Amino acid sequence: MTLTIPESAIAEGNVYGVYVPTLATDSAATLIAGINLSNFLMPDWDGATPNQNTGEDRRFSSRQTWAKFGRTSWEIAPLVYTYLPQQLGTPGHAANKVYEGLAPGNKGWLGLGYGILPTKTLAANDIFDFFPVECGVQGKQARGQDEFSPLTVTQRLIVTGPARLDRKLVA
Repeated sequence: MTLTIPESAIAEGNVYGVYVPTLATDSAATLIAGINLSNFLMPDWDGATPNQNTGEDRRFSSRQTWAKFGRTSWEIAPLVYTYLPQQLGTPGHAANKVYEGLAPGNKGWLGLGYGILPTKTLAANDIFDFFPVECGVQGKQARGQDEFSPLTVTQRLIVTGPARLDRKLVA
């Protein structure tokens, strides 16, 4: 038997995170304005995680119990991203576009493109997972993990509807 080792993609630095206010259709996003989150997020961010309920399937005639899958919910790990606090009074400052774009109460879509470099120019047919989200409060952090850590904001996003997984971007 021949041993086959499948090709894989490096995870570190190879996920494109974007926030867009709307999707073009129910199934795809246009390549127009979105906020590239990738270079603002801290490296230990865990992304989106599915949680699926399980339950028992029991029958009167059996002494066995089987398992069944139930409803699925998605949880977005709290975002931890950089900002420039002394430039917050300058609307549109490049270093604060995530802070401004994800203002508490804003609703939009979090898109995650796995295997896409954050520096890449997005193209039609790039594949993303999209999650409808609402932005929570922004908590400013006073210190980091070490002497080189930037000032950051921690913020929760909640998933407010069905996820759109493995969707291609449209031109």
